Amino acid sequence: MSCIYAIPFGQADCFVVALDTGNGRKYALIDGGTRKHGRNELKLFLEDNNISSINLLVVTHMHQDHIGYIPEMAGMLHAETALLPFRAKLMHGMMLDNTEMREDYFDILRIVMNLEKQHTKIYYNNGIHKYQSFVIGDYRLTVIYPNRDSALTLTNDSSLINGDSSVLLLTKCKRQLALFCGDCFEENFSDLYFQYMEDNFLEKGVDVLKLSHHGRNDKGHIYYTEDFLKKISPRKVIITSDTDNIKKYSTEWKRILDGTDTYVIEDKMMEIGIEE
Repeated sequence: MSCIYAIPFGQADCFVVALDTGNGRKYALIDGGTRKHGRNELKLFLEDNNISSINLLVVTHMHQDHIGYIPEMAGMLHAETALLPFRAKLMHGMMLDNTEMREDYFDILRIVMNLEKQHTKIYYNNGIHKYQSFVIGDYRLTVIYPNRDSALTLTNDSSLINGDSSVLLLTKCKRQLALFCGDCFEENFSDLYFQYMEDNFLEKGVDVLKLSHHGRNDKGHIYYTEDFLKKISPRKVIITSDTDNIKKYSTEWKRILDGTDTYVIEDKMMEIGIEE
């Protein structure tokens, strides 16, 4: 049975999507947790499960709770295809006055260098076409690319990076199997998502939803609404969080996610089956 392994990094995203195809089990890796966690749970999981090669590597966007251990793993794990936030070499020589952004940039550059050594086919969010899809057996992982104006600030060239380039939809035939919302604002991708669903005659309802922004509506931003959750009707919901935010938001999660199987990923790996 195909499934999603949610790797525990507290409030950071890392998912190994295992897909059973006619040619055996295939893998997609979405994000790499966070190095602040202090232990490379992703590396341990891959070693324990004898996974040395994946079909698709995705870094959704430039935040340390998503890039995480990908720079190291890109030098150890063979990836057939990769999707990265931007073409790092395009920014060579730019002055980065934000310390965190500088760290993110050089992490992406390390990833690119390691992937190029193994001849991985690399795609970039600022270069792919609308609704770019990656096919793995009978499965399709589609990028629901939101409003390009909602970019992270990077000196004078923010168009190279999009903090909301996080949304990925996994489908098989007309079934919506999983929707990974990264850190995207709902208003930036919901119209594109519903348009894609309509244009491709997809069945209503998502089996698994990775709730945006670790289940938090904060800092004056709306990452998800109850109305949106009702429209997509997820059967299972994944939330990556830490102890403090679990205490703060758990009552709200129980209220708005009543009737769904909710998986809060903190310090234990969880396997979430995909109903096909």
